[in-house]
Amino acid sequence: MPSQALLSFEKYIRRDVNKLIKAHGLLKSPGMGKQGLGYITRSGVVALCAAWETYIEDVLCETVDWMTYYTEKPQDLPRPAKKFLAKHTREAKNELTPLRLAGEGWKTLLIDLVNSETDGLNTPKPAKIDELFFRYTGIQKLSEQWSYGPDEIRSFVEERGDIAHKGAKAKYTKISHLEYLRDMIRQTTIETDNFITNDAKSKYGYQLWRRRTV
Repeated sequence: MPSQALLSFEKYIRRDVNKLIKAHGLLKSPGMGKQGLGYITRSGVVALCAAWETYIEDVLCETVDWMTYYTEKPQDLPRPAKKFLAKHTREAKNELTPLRLAGEGWKTLLIDLVNSETDGLNTPKPAKIDELFFRYTGIQKLSEQWSYGPDEIRSFVEERGDIAHKGAKAKYTKISHLEYLRDMIRQTTIETDNFITNDAKSKYGYQLWRRRTV
């Protein structure tokens, strides 16, 4: 079984994005051009980006949950995670924060930090994703593992932003383009899922979840 994050993503795609694509096919008249169905394809892009954002948030939190489960003491965390935890504790305004590290409190603190930070992830672009995964898991440049490349993902997120700000005035989205984006993001989530579990296996000797065939 892959990550719970990937299972949730695929359910979301079936429930929302695929149904919007199907609805477009039912409403479109054969052999005609634009028929005022841009609201469907624009909604599809927004829904797809929401699914991508949620997947990234969920899979990072899931990874940190497993990482803390398999790690006995904070000294065994990936170096970037250790440094971040130490820096947060050192600079915390609450002078009692260091007490949270006692026993297994450091696990709860790290999980709380990643949950809090992912809640604020509004633009899931490659640079921000790379930053978060390096900080909490030590994975370097996760976006370089994507077959479509970081530029394609960045362009997709920017397209969602354009739709969110301009609405019907945004560039028209063809149904073929929406289908391309859906397939691209689905493949990218699977590649992300597979790389994370492979990375854990090579670094720590345990597999977080099963790989999914792309």
